Amino acid sequence: MSGTVEHIELEGFRPKMLNSGARLRRWSSAMCEKCCELLSQGLDLCVRARKLDEIDRRNNFLAASVCPDEWQKDGLFDKFIERWNAMNSDRQCSTKSGTIALWVQEQYEADLAEWERKGCHHLMQGCLP
Repeated sequence: MSGTVEHIELEGFRPKMLNSGARLRRWSSAMCEKCCELLSQGLDLCVRARKLDEIDRRNNFLAASVCPDEWQKDGLFDKFIERWNAMNSDRQCSTKSGTIALWVQEQYEADLAEWERKGCHHLMQGCLP
């Protein structure tokens, strides 16, 4: 590892949707198609948020270090990340260094706001399975 932080273009960052809730409908026929679609989109947003958190967590560990360049150069930081991920399965840390592209963060926030708006609208309308 070079010790420098690279810009990561998160190609394929957005997981594919669950085909308008088709798979979810198999598990619960009590939900309407719109609820299944909203649930699918919500799960997609959760996956994206966790990935962003992993990258932030790695960058924060490096920022808190007294000598981050030496820590990375010696390979000790990678070992620390491996141990961290083994001990904290619910709060993983990214194994690749990088910065979150501004457009990725903005797109996530826009998608989250749209999902909230659609979810609130659907719940206010009432749901009929």
